[in-house]
Amino acid sequence: METLKICIMADCNDLTLAITSRVRHCGAAVTLAASAEEVLQKISAHEADVVITDFRMKEHGGIDHILTVKRKRPFTPMIIIKGYADVVSSSLASTLTIHDYFIQPMALDTLPRVIAMARACFSVN
Repeated sequence: METLKICIMADCNDLTLAITSRVRHCGAAVTLAASAEEVLQKISAHEADVVITDFRMKEHGGIDHILTVKRKRPFTPMIIIKGYADVVSSSLASTLTIHDYFIQPMALDTLPRVIAMARACFSVN
């Protein structure tokens, strides 16, 4: 089976380190990106199959980074992490066909299940 490649885009170093450690423990390769443009480059270069990202990133205009990736790569599975739950964000995530959606503090123990589901989605595409 081909190794799943996951790109993590987050503006919190502690969160990035925790997710990176857990994702690698699941056997996936990890790359990091600081912007939607960098994520798109990694997807185009076959360096990323799945994207894990903060819902809002301070330096990238809120959720614009998610919209940019979904507009150009609508079938790329995205896993979103958010600081708090609200109805608007939940419905926006479902409208954008987000693969999964976590509220912080997230249980990192759920990542293996989500990664397995993303792997299945990646295998189908």
